[in-house]
Amino acid sequence: MRNEIYEECLEYVGKGSSNHFWQMLADKWGYGHKENIRSAFNQERKRRGKSKMPIDRLKNDAPKILIFDVETTPIMGYVWSIWQDNMPPSAVLRDWHLLSYAGKWLFDDEIISEVLTPQEIKYENDKRITEGIWKLLDEADIAVAYNGTRFDIKRCNTRFLKHGLRPPSYYVNVDPLITAKKSFSVSSNKMDYISEFIGGDKKLSTNFSLWSRCMEGDRGALAEMETYNRQDIIVLETIYLNFLAWIEGHPNLNVFYSDNLSRCPKCGSERLSLTGKTYPTLTNQYPLYRCENCGGESRGRKGLLAKEKTSTVVRSR
Repeated sequence: MRNEIYEECLEYVGKGSSNHFWQMLADKWGYGHKENIRSAFNQERKRRGKSKMPIDRLKNDAPKILIFDVETTPIMGYVWSIWQDNMPPSAVLRDWHLLSYAGKWLFDDEIISEVLTPQEIKYENDKRITEGIWKLLDEADIAVAYNGTRFDIKRCNTRFLKHGLRPPSYYVNVDPLITAKKSFSVSSNKMDYISEFIGGDKKLSTNFSLWSRCMEGDRGALAEMETYNRQDIIVLETIYLNFLAWIEGHPNLNVFYSDNLSRCPKCGSERLSLTGKTYPTLTNQYPLYRCENCGGESRGRKGLLAKEKTSTVVRSR
């Protein structure tokens, strides 16, 4: 489905209009029957990782969820071998630093990104873009990065330390790679492979020559790196939304809202339905809910067993 058709369908769906508009759009874009364009739209929305409608982020108390990714320069130095060689610190000619970053707030259209200039590359000066990603993380309630636990978070923190920045305000790190390894057995856990597996967009094709050209201060290569980084954000948002129901230990979004509504802990939706099953603990059973927006499960807080029963429940050591 072409983007202009998708955007118009999304506009009507977002307005909550009655379904009469589907036939109008089918006639306008040459789809014939209304079910043809509605089916095509639903498939395209799933491909983009947006099969669930976003929670209203206009609420002042809605959590700010940052999707982000950083690229760094390689370490340059002398080695004795290209296989399993340990480079001593004295052999390092140029240490790594940030090369670019990209990020977006969940469901927002705008992608924020910065890349080093040729002059900054020459003097290994990443202070400007380090401050840029610091501001985003400082504003975030939740930060989502693929392999962020082992790479992106530590790399950012290292450059914050280098430039004398204080730690960003507290945010919760969510790493979809942990879910990929723990809950699934996809043949490869690389982000590009996962995205293709679930029908999402692909990363841009590149190789190490892009990094080497960036290190030489090539303006075209630096622009290409920023584009490459921005595409990773589109891919990552798709993965995050498709993984959401499966992510264990996801921050409870319910606590961010000041209203008294019961909300899905994973996406904040009010559309919760009882599953008819219960969630048993060692001492009680609790009602089990399914979110109609993201598909995640959650449990109620009030136990179902009578007080007389709970007083007789014994538990194993």
